[in-house]
Amino acid sequence: MAEVIGFVAGKGGMGKTAMCAAVAEELASLGKRVLCIDCQAVYGDLDAYLRLEPMPHLTYAEVCRGVFPLEKASAHPVLSKLRFLAAPATQVQEDPAAFAALLRQALMQFDYILLDDPQAYMSADRYLLVTAADPAAIRGARRKADALEVQGKPNVRLLVNRIDPKVLQALELTVDDVMDQVGLPLLGIVPEDQGVMFACAKGKHAHSKKTGAFAAAERIARRITGQTVAIPARVL
Repeated sequence: MAEVIGFVAGKGGMGKTAMCAAVAEELASLGKRVLCIDCQAVYGDLDAYLRLEPMPHLTYAEVCRGVFPLEKASAHPVLSKLRFLAAPATQVQEDPAAFAALLRQALMQFDYILLDDPQAYMSADRYLLVTAADPAAIRGARRKADALEVQGKPNVRLLVNRIDPKVLQALELTVDDVMDQVGLPLLGIVPEDQGVMFACAKGKHAHSKKTGAFAAAERIARRITGQTVAIPARVL
């Protein structure tokens, strides 16, 4: 059954967009039809993390307004099952009914629709809240989790990103502590990995390197599809 997944964070710098891109690529590499939608109007950069050419891409606003059909969404240069819709260049809110219609159409053509930083009127079937494991990040994630609850958003799960064992030990924190303080069940943990930055800078695609953060993204993608994949032992 097709599904809409929203990637959210409590504050900037949590790696939300990078995780959205990596999971999208992994789902596509598993043979799933995937549509990524960058919902960050004006400031969106999901295309860079997907290693797409820096060219004008069709926006979700243009599809909502009927200027272009969904079939014109940008194709990924490596993964044939992955498509992309960019964010518009202005902060004007689209008609919620028009965006809902876009999602209904997309659900008939794709297995997964991934929304990077969806606005409140953009509904998803589940939400992945990305956070780092430091006090400020945890506080922001808790506030975001509370806001999602108030908005009635369903099925929220936690992704703890950029885990550095030395930092956690210095802060006297564990991943379990992060779960308890944010108040959400865990979907995945992702280690600190500078390879993500270098892969993006050099135009290499995450699915081609199954170590570190990329291996974690593959495990997360498999869990999303319903596979039982163990989370690495949390010894911190």
